[in-house]
Amino acid sequence: MKIKPFLPLLVLALNAPNTFAQSSAGEVSATQIAGFKGSMDGSCRDAGKAHGDPAPHVESVCSCLRQVLEENVTFDNWRQAFFENSRGNAAEVQKLLIIPNQEKLRACANKP
Repeated sequence: MKIKPFLPLLVLALNAPNTFAQSSAGEVSATQIAGFKGSMDGSCRDAGKAHGDPAPHVESVCSCLRQVLEENVTFDNWRQAFFENSRGNAAEVQKLLIIPNQEKLRACANKP
């Protein structure tokens, strides 16, 4: 799965509307973050399938991406990313999740 076309799809998928209307990131719960992560994981798999990649390769890449984010994004940044996502602010989500981890995320594309 080519990572270059994947990253914009991930950000677009993150911007799916949600029904939560917190007034600050501090109000975002761990349960909401778990759902957010699950949506990202599903979006990754959908993007890989849409790209026509074999299922084992999609699983490998998506697992790698999930692991990179799990290991490198703080709880507070997840909260802020969820909050910004709920406001439709893709640029901020990208700054919080994608840009700081860009090299590690790109390395996932080379997974067998």
